Amino acid sequence: MVDPRRVHRVHDGVEAIDFLSCSGGYASRRPDAPLRLALLDIKLPRIDGLEVLEHIRADPRTSLVPVVMLTSSKVERDVLSAYRLGANGYVQKPVDFARFREALRCLGTFWLSINECAPPMGSPTPDDP
Repeated sequence: MVDPRRVHRVHDGVEAIDFLSCSGGYASRRPDAPLRLALLDIKLPRIDGLEVLEHIRADPRTSLVPVVMLTSSKVERDVLSAYRLGANGYVQKPVDFARFREALRCLGTFWLSINECAPPMGSPTPDDP
């Protein structure tokens, strides 16, 4: 089971999709383990972050996972593409390490402590009998 307090890091877009879809090297990961946040870099090797975002939004198991693009790109086309594909946020990575750490701390505080995550797919809603 995925520990909800743990950060899982992958090396490229293919590995990210394998992790998210519980396939390849992550076939033993339980698909019902909740993911609270995905941080994606647009410039991932092999499959870029925008394609991974498309995969996340197309899969009913991950479609509600908050996705923040955390990338060095500030190109307007990238920002627009990310939001059009369903990103919940877009943060340009600070170059300075201390500022980068502070940006991660702020992201973690909001998305993992303050934000109310969507319940897992298939959970009863208040209107369900």
